[in-house]
Amino acid sequence: MCSSDLRANLPVLFDKHMETALEIIKEIGMETLTPITQISMVQTTCSLLDGLLTKLPESKKDADLIEKVFLFATLWACGGAASADKGTDYRKNYSIAWKAAFKNAVKLPDAGTAFDYFVDPNTAELFNWSARVDEFAPVGDVAFSSIVVATADLTRLTYLMGALVSVQRPVMFVGSVGTGKTTLVRDFLSNLESETMQSATINCNYYTESKDLQTQLEAAIDKRSGRTYGPPSGKRLLYFIDDLNMPLKETYGTQTPIALLRQHVDYSSWFDREDLGLKKLIFDCQYVAGMNHKAGSFTINPRLQRHFATFGCSMPSEVDMKLVFHQILDNHLSNFPNEVQMKIGPIVEATIAVYKEMASRFLPSATKFHYNFNMRDLSAITQGICLSTPEYHRSGLTICRLWLHECSRVFSDRLISSTEIARCHDILVDVGKRFLDEAPEELFAEPCIFTSFVTTTVDDKPVYLAVEDMAQLKKVANAKLAEYNESMPQMPLVLFDLAVEHVARTTRILSSPRGNALLVGVGGSGKQSLSRLAAFIVNMPVTQLSITSTFGIADLKEELKELYRKAEIGRAHV
Repeated sequence: MCSSDLRANLPVLFDKHMETALEIIKEIGMETLTPITQISMVQTTCSLLDGLLTKLPESKKDADLIEKVFLFATLWACGGAASADKGTDYRKNYSIAWKAAFKNAVKLPDAGTAFDYFVDPNTAELFNWSARVDEFAPVGDVAFSSIVVATADLTRLTYLMGALVSVQRPVMFVGSVGTGKTTLVRDFLSNLESETMQSATINCNYYTESKDLQTQLEAAIDKRSGRTYGPPSGKRLLYFIDDLNMPLKETYGTQTPIALLRQHVDYSSWFDREDLGLKKLIFDCQYVAGMNHKAGSFTINPRLQRHFATFGCSMPSEVDMKLVFHQILDNHLSNFPNEVQMKIGPIVEATIAVYKEMASRFLPSATKFHYNFNMRDLSAITQGICLSTPEYHRSGLTICRLWLHECSRVFSDRLISSTEIARCHDILVDVGKRFLDEAPEELFAEPCIFTSFVTTTVDDKPVYLAVEDMAQLKKVANAKLAEYNESMPQMPLVLFDLAVEHVARTTRILSSPRGNALLVGVGGSGKQSLSRLAAFIVNMPVTQLSITSTFGIADLKEELKELYRKAEIGRAHV
């Protein structure tokens, strides 16, 4: 089928199938994660067809293959943003209705949903996305936050994004916290062809204004000639705008950064901030965006939304979660004794079981808005287990107690009452007994505290090990306090058991890459003093901002600039 035949055939397919795909939405009362117009769905279908079909040789463009690819495009364009995070799984319902409506055109297996399958344009074969998932192959000693384990969902969304980016269509991923939107896009950006594509990442927040956004957008482009700006000649620039809907809504509902982006997408230009008579023409730039539909303004201006091909990111299935964390632990524990490696499966099962129990029993509310458990918590537990070393963690009991400690830190430390903490402990005990084949009196023996500053090793390197008893932990903490008082302003502290435990918790967070902590407590409970001691233990300098009644955002920015300047000077001296 030549290009002219293809142009003649596509209108027939639109007349035959497009209206049916859109009617399904009305029949099932489908809700989308963010409002999407039908014309935008049609436009996304066209863009997907453009990205998938234009790369095919003319010899492979037969009528049957074109129809199957067309149906695949309509499936994702119309149902890709269906809501699946409430009581009703609209994505599943759309899949059932779609299979029934198009059963004569494309026959899909009964197992799974329609979104699990795809017709390969190159071979015309039907395959499950799980068959196209790349094996996990970590490269060297990478940071835990940089590890990406491919799943079926990651693979198909990356494929769709690649097809749309190739035809310069803006793409948006919508999902709640922890669904992997940022990881998905950053992994895609890291694999761009550097010879033809560049990328720039911009994070929006509540205080982002159009001027701030324009400054960041212009930082990635150069002047070409006259009023024309863009990336270096011969290249395209892909902006990743994360948390697009976070900026403040003004009195009449306007978000100035959104208005600026719409101006660029609609007219390929924006005005210079210094010379309002200068209209800059911005070429060879395109957008990928991430948006949390449960935060910020929840939605964005429809005039900008209509330009984006929108897909939903949901929490991974239990199968995917097991795959991800099993592969990470399997890689890390590959050099450990067999007794430890045998615990990988049970630990993964137990971690997911604890997560499901916590997510169902401890629900967020107005006073407990932080009771929001997601994939990041599972990652934090796995990251803690990956601090183990084959020289010092040689038994199944040791690795299981490390798992118990990390679960306590990730889940229990977030709870606000002793009653809820006791309930969390009961969950850990119940799950531990069900999945971990260890003697309960040894597995749940107190104290269960791991630190990297109590036990000394032969080469004096920090190793994440369990403390023998509270007396040992208090002795080391008091010794560190004495060292602090010798070189710093005096802190006359009495380190009782709970205070020492807080120090151990804080040092664990500070020692972790990208570790940040929010300590909540009444005045005089020791937040500042114990934080200073914990920072001293892990050799981190402490800077305290002087907050006054007139301290504003501009002051905070200046303080941060000064801290950054000092840090740069410190690196230069090293």
